[in-house]
Amino acid sequence: MKARLLKMKPTLLILTALLAPLAAMTAAVSGNLPAANPALFAAKNKPKQAARQKGDKPKTDPVRYALDKQLAAASLLWAAKHFAAVRAECDKVLAMNNAPLHYQSYAHLRIAQSYMAENNSTAARAEYEKIMANVAYPEVHRYEAEECVKEIE
Repeated sequence: MKARLLKMKPTLLILTALLAPLAAMTAAVSGNLPAANPALFAAKNKPKQAARQKGDKPKTDPVRYALDKQLAAASLLWAAKHFAAVRAECDKVLAMNNAPLHYQSYAHLRIAQSYMAENNSTAARAEYEKIMANVAYPEVHRYEAEECVKEIE
């Protein structure tokens, strides 16, 4: 028996080494932390992560925050099928001079889409053509407008 244990000892050492971290994690999950190695589970939070854990909001650009709020309101109005109100919210985005162009082009697309939702293809086409003509807008939005004009024809 002793000879058999001596032969198994290297295998037991390997198994023990492999299973020790698993045992420590199991102890930590079960709430038995004193048995676990606390160094394995020490939180390594950065200051920003620690602040977020306390419930603080991350700092954002106030312009983008306002734009996100406007577009969120437009999305809620869209869901309620209040398309004239969607256009009013999107017009506010277009009126903001400091709004990044991708916000403006997105709002412009929503205006055109709202006309399509009301089956007003003439007004929608006019808006899509304005989007296509504005070379400052992102190419992806100009391309989408071009494709929508082709669908209207």
